[in-house]
Amino acid sequence: MRTLTLSKRYHTIGQTIKKETPTPELYQIYKEFDEYQRKNYSTNPVKCLCGSNNQYIISTVDRERWEYPLVICRSWGLILAKDYWDEKSVIHFYSNWFRKKYGGDGDPHNFYKIKMKQSQLVWDFVNDYTCKLKRPYTVFDIGGAAGGVIDLFKSDNNCYVIDYNKSYLKHAEKMGIKTVEGGIDKLYLIEEKPDLVVLSHVLEHISNLNKELETLIEHLKIGSLVYVELPGIDSLKIGRRSYDFLGDIHIPHVFYSCIKY
Repeated sequence: MRTLTLSKRYHTIGQTIKKETPTPELYQIYKEFDEYQRKNYSTNPVKCLCGSNNQYIISTVDRERWEYPLVICRSWGLILAKDYWDEKSVIHFYSNWFRKKYGGDGDPHNFYKIKMKQSQLVWDFVNDYTCKLKRPYTVFDIGGAAGGVIDLFKSDNNCYVIDYNKSYLKHAEKMGIKTVEGGIDKLYLIEEKPDLVVLSHVLEHISNLNKELETLIEHLKIGSLVYVELPGIDSLKIGRRSYDFLGDIHIPHVFYSCIKY
């Protein structure tokens, strides 16, 4: 594999890319969070999913131009964060900061409406399978915030949102969706086994991915369908993020893509 070299813009702190330029109010939140996490969060080195530590740095900032080193695995081609928050820091971030920064201006109702558009895409993708199930069937939306992604499923089925943010979970309950506070490790609190699990833009946020997937498997049943949606790098070629990989580099993301040279 040849060495990947990115331009200076991937190493320039302090100047956001045009599409990601926040409002002054949102920038203040970004700044407050950066100061908070530097003082209060701890990090651990991240291993490639192949188990190798044979990595080199390719980028040092995220799309908002905060310091965030990315590496690429020489053995497997996976792009990943050099370091990521420990478990305690992760739980605090997703409970208190993530939706404030990226969740519909911190408004659960607004974020629900935004994600309702995605609900139709998920419904259409899984319908050939779910239309054969006896209703009500059981749906888990892990990391589902206020539950908008499973809006089309909730009227006839047993739907659960699993998330860390209490205010978004509260809104999901108002919309008729059952909730569990936490992550995959809290699935044991639900007595039912899922017919459908939705993981929409979730796996790229998990540093201990193998362990989390093993836990998820323990809570599935024969025939459970797992819907996974990821921001794949290949889709940049067709215009996502304005063809710009820097627009994909995002502090909450641990893993990016498997690519070969």
